[in-house]
Amino acid sequence: MAPLPLGILALSGGGVAAAYELIQTHIFTGTSTAGVTFTNISQEYKHLQLRVTNSNSNPTYEAMVLKFNGDNSSVYNNHWLRGENQNVTTGWSGSQGTSGIVLDNAYAQYASAVIDITDYSNSNKNTSVQAITGANFRYSGILLQSGLYDSTTAVSSILCSPFLGSVTAGTRVSIYGIKG
Repeated sequence: MAPLPLGILALSGGGVAAAYELIQTHIFTGTSTAGVTFTNISQEYKHLQLRVTNSNSNPTYEAMVLKFNGDNSSVYNNHWLRGENQNVTTGWSGSQGTSGIVLDNAYAQYASAVIDITDYSNSNKNTSVQAITGANFRYSGILLQSGLYDSTTAVSSILCSPFLGSVTAGTRVSIYGIKG
């Protein structure tokens, strides 16, 4: 059975189910403060997609940080639109340095996230990230988020780590390549 086309790219007609190819899945077997790094990512795809599921019943903090190519410089920016109950909030944070791109709710209790990384191998453009996350924890609701890796270096590794605290056993992070 082919994976379902999910995320921003699927909504915009960015691919069909057959164009999604599972590259790797990591399932945490214990508590981790380091997260997982996907390395030696092939440059043969047009886009990448991360899918995160978490049934952690007691997370210490729910945000995920994405870092590309081990880059700890101040080249990351974030934007978000959060919907909770009848409230809507927006925000921006720039020049995150070692923080990378922070995606709230991606590691939250009973959370899921679909994260599209567009044009990751194109050395003529900066890499952008679009994410939709939902959870039932501190921020019960849904978030639409975007991030920018302000570098034209092709992405060959991605670190997915907890922003603060740790991730526990059962958290699953999968990376897909999207042909285009």
